Amino acid sequence: MPKNNTTQEQVEKARAEHKAAESKKAAEASAKKSEIRSRASSGEEVSVDELAYGLGETIVAQRFPGRPVTASARHRAASTLHGWADHAHHAGKPMKLTREDYLAALDAAQKTDKHGKAQPHAPAVSEYSPHRKG
Repeated sequence: MPKNNTTQEQVEKARAEHKAAESKKAAEASAKKSEIRSRASSGEEVSVDELAYGLGETIVAQRFPGRPVTASARHRAASTLHGWADHAHHAGKPMKLTREDYLAALDAAQKTDKHGKAQPHAPAVSEYSPHRKG
């Protein structure tokens, strides 16, 4: 059986380095989210992907490190209703919205009319959306 030459000191050092790296990543993520929220709060139009990240509409699989961040169910529903993926595909860049329009689009995707259909928030609908009226 091969000998394990790793000392307890080396293990503790590696753990400390890993913890420091994780803390640094968390601080950078927090700063990025804060910067996005600040831009969005000032009325600037921000990409829907950045808004999702900055406003907490993303999910990170903690059990699977390195896995990409995915959008929340609310964001995915709004994206489908408003044609944001179609916009990114056809325009070659993500849809940009104000914070207020993004939040209204999230709400619109969660509500249905008397016929059971969700009605999009008009300012958040992409020109490339199959649901666009007119």
